[in-house]
Amino acid sequence: MNIDKIGQKAVDAYVQKTQSSGVNKVPSQGTNEVKKSDQDAVSISQAAKEMQEVQKAVRDAPDVREDKVAEIKKQIQDGTYRVPAEAVVEKLLSIFTSEK
Repeated sequence: MNIDKIGQKAVDAYVQKTQSSGVNKVPSQGTNEVKKSDQDAVSISQAAKEMQEVQKAVRDAPDVREDKVAEIKKQIQDGTYRVPAEAVVEKLLSIFTSEK
């Protein structure tokens, strides 16, 4: 069975559920042993693996670009930070002309 576009949390939940519910376990002289021939198998496609890697990279990325913030702070302190007047006007016009 192939599972595409599924997160690791779903896979972990499935594994935990099957382990805790005793699925595929056969009692053998008072012990619980898993029959290897009856185990479920999960195959995750390459695309799903790549998606997991991308999701992990996004999760691990900082919310704030510290280098960019430091650069702008330095420019403000030095008095060299400039915002184009056109950008300010466009932003103000978009705020005041948008209907709410």
